[in-house]
Amino acid sequence: MPISRPTYITMRTIKGFTLIEMIMVMVLSGIIFAIASVMLNAGFTSYFTGINVTGLNNQAALVMARMTKELEQAVSFSVINSSNVSFTTSNGESITYTWVSPGPTLTRTGISSQPLSDVVTGFALTYYQSDFNSTSTLALVRAITINMTLREGDETIQMINTVFLNNIK
Repeated sequence: MPISRPTYITMRTIKGFTLIEMIMVMVLSGIIFAIASVMLNAGFTSYFTGINVTGLNNQAALVMARMTKELEQAVSFSVINSSNVSFTTSNGESITYTWVSPGPTLTRTGISSQPLSDVVTGFALTYYQSDFNSTSTLALVRAITINMTLREGDETIQMINTVFLNNIK
């Protein structure tokens, strides 16, 4: 009786995967996961950058709004220069805004001293007469431009606002 050998047809009826098929599946899965992780990483980075920019923008807007509101109430100035201003408001309160280069703290001094922001990396005040020529004379100031740069981490925001002084006689 002759010895029978398994033929190719009978061997292929055995269920399972070959080593090459398994390796191909792992390689293709790895490529798909690598592409997906790059896309997810970009999405997460954009999300967290957006959160940082929003927080920084909110802080800058809050500081600018407070300074604008109080400067609009100014009736006289005692000190004006590019990094600080001292003035008296219409209700008699004395207020000073001070920023010392290179920062990062912008301070408001009034009844009590308090930091307005601790991420200010640039701050400049420019004073104008009624004809919008710049001035350094206390009595001639009719408008002030506030130029402020805030930086936190890799995010930077610059805000510029011009305040027109209506209470100065």
